[in-house]
Amino acid sequence: MLEAALAAALLAAALALWLVWRAARARAAFEKSLEEKHRQMLADLHAGLERQADRLGARLGEELERSRAALHRLELSVGKSLGETAEKLNARIEARLEQISGRVGERLEEGFRRTNETFVSVRERLAAIDEAQKKIETLAGSVVSLQELLGDKRARAAPSARCSWRRS
Repeated sequence: MLEAALAAALLAAALALWLVWRAARARAAFEKSLEEKHRQMLADLHAGLERQADRLGARLGEELERSRAALHRLELSVGKSLGETAEKLNARIEARLEQISGRVGERLEEGFRRTNETFVSVRERLAAIDEAQKKIETLAGSVVSLQELLGDKRARAAPSARCSWRRS
């Protein structure tokens, strides 16, 4: 019986050992299975992230192109608007300059006309002054002759042919 008990104990120990070994093997297989599932999940996650990154990159590229196109259209619009505004401003400036030039021309013409009228008037007055001065000189000569005549008592008695003031 001792042998049977020993055999039973040995068998129980072998069975326990086999169960421990079997549990360790099952545990190792389970851990290996978990590790494999974990690696598979990481690979799937990595692939999903790559796909998501590719989609985001494509969307960002498209958005960037749309933004560039919109910015280019805006730039062209602003350039066109500035060009039109500059043309309108230049046209207004030219019109204003022409208006000012016309006024300046009119005022210069008026000034030249007045200056010419004044010059003609001054020439006429100078001519009148020259004429008056000639008459004054003639009169002065006549006064001198009259004084000489009045100063000479003999000549007063008989009028002579030399007196020009009596003939006229």
